[in-house]
Amino acid sequence: MKRIRRNKAFIKPATILIKYLFYFVWGIAFLMSITEAIIYPGVFMTNLNVSVYPVYGVVFFLLVLFKVLNFNERYTNSYLAFSFGKLLSLLSVIGYLFFSIMELLIYPNYVFSTFHLHPNALIWPLGLSTALLIVGYREQRLIAPLGRSKKIEEIHDYFKELHYISFVIFIALIIMFFVNTSTNLKNFLSDFKFMIRNPSISMEERLRKKVTPIFYDYVVFVNKYVPEDAKILIPPQGFPWPQSGNYGYIRYFIYPREGTSGKEYEPGIDYKSKGISYVLLSWGETESTEYGYTHGWPKFDVPAEWVVFYDESGRIFTKDGDYHYKDFVNKKVWGVIKIKT
Repeated sequence: MKRIRRNKAFIKPATILIKYLFYFVWGIAFLMSITEAIIYPGVFMTNLNVSVYPVYGVVFFLLVLFKVLNFNERYTNSYLAFSFGKLLSLLSVIGYLFFSIMELLIYPNYVFSTFHLHPNALIWPLGLSTALLIVGYREQRLIAPLGRSKKIEEIHDYFKELHYISFVIFIALIIMFFVNTSTNLKNFLSDFKFMIRNPSISMEERLRKKVTPIFYDYVVFVNKYVPEDAKILIPPQGFPWPQSGNYGYIRYFIYPREGTSGKEYEPGIDYKSKGISYVLLSWGETESTEYGYTHGWPKFDVPAEWVVFYDESGRIFTKDGDYHYKDFVNKKVWGVIKIKT
């Protein structure tokens, strides 16, 4: 009996301490999640070399630890946290749904271009709001004689609160499923209509339509001027280079050539040590941008043997000598730079 009392005497202050530690870490995590949603995902890693994911992990670890220690207890209830969690989770669900539908109805990346907000990043504020909701909701004692009406009412209240949490999580999952399914269905219907209207079209033209003419024509151009055993420096990943800057995507079109991602204002690597012999010259595939990027790459000078590129009309130009970024500012061109060896 004394041991049980001592255990309870230890568990109570430990649980309260963990609860307030949870609130502290949760506040930091929530601010970080909102910052990444507004600026761009990965902003802390890029500028401070700090990843947000370990912070999120600590939040959910403290949540589990708190629920284990606080099982069937009353003294750590927080009506304020529960109410605040309800409000934030509701706003997060509405925001995620609203902005995701706007992306579907208008065009991809519209929300960021207009509101400077990443809708997909709102899933983290939603998850953190749900965590706060779980910590704050009122626990009830489940182990009780079912014959007592008061206990039955307590159990009813418990599941009433639990149902709200389940409802929020369920809605979030439904939204994610709806957004992903709608996007895939929209793409499928668009491709299907195109094939029905153009039954005799070649496979090359179908692929050109699928991946957009801008990107398809560009990779055909790259393959023409870059030998198969070459290594290429490509733009950083993100709009306006969602395809040419994504090596996992572009490699299927330039294989067996290899690619390495550069930075916007500097190569980010040593050409010689990495065996890089070519650099892509790309205005971009989209009108919209993200992560603070702007059109036109590379935004740094490259010691070159020659530069070959084409403009919007399809005219091809060749320039001998080094690539100077100042000569290509605000010019909508796509091409290849041969690095001087």
